[in-house]
This record gives sequence, C-alpha cells and structure tokens, in this order.
Amino acid sequence: MNKYFEVNQIHISGNKRWFNNAQIVTTILILTKKAEIASPENNTFMSFYKWNKSLSEIENEPEFSDTIIRSALLDRELNSDVIGLSRYTYQQIEDLQSLNISLNALFHNVMYKKIQI
Repeated sequence: MNKYFEVNQIHISGNKRWFNNAQIVTTILILTKKAEIASPENNTFMSFYKWNKSLSEIENEPEFSDTIIRSALLDRELNSDVIGLSRYTYQQIEDLQSLNISLNALFHNVMYKKIQI
C-alpha cells in the first residue's frame, strides 16, 4: 500500500470498541494517492492517533469532536485527554520493527530514547 499511497494518519480508539457488534478494532486511514508508484521516502512522517474518548462521549460533547477534527486537520495534538498523537518517520518505523516492536505500539510514544541499531 505504501507504494501507491502516502499513509498520512492512522486513527484508532483508545477507549472501547467503536461498534458493539464488532469483534475487531476499527481503524481509520487517511491516505493521499501518489502520482507515481514508489516506495515511501524515509523522512516522510506518519501520524498515529489514539482517540481517548468513547464514541458516545464524542457524540454528546461537541468540544470532543471539534478537538479530534482540528487535531487531524492540523496534524497536531491539541488535547491529549481527547486524542493522543505519536509521529514517526518511515525510517523510525522500520527501525522499531527491526527491534520486534509491534505496529500497535506506535500509537503510544515509543521514541522516549534514541534507537541505535
């Protein structure tokens, strides 16, 4: 997929499943189609967002949905109580995977120290 699209953002719930009848965690991908098929550049960033409020809380509190939308549009963490953001370059992601760190861990800040391989 990385050859055809820039993966700009990945969103998951950090507070319950979004749908009661689902047996998996729903994920939202924000992609940009590439003009040409190519591997991603190592210095390109990918943002991992974790929604810290349930869908019912977001539905009942307009400020929460506004924060999520503005955070995604600005690609910034505006309120970590509502939505958390961790950003990594493709190179950092490759380095973390070489250490057997799961992609799921990337929704948390795992860059607390410099990785040396």
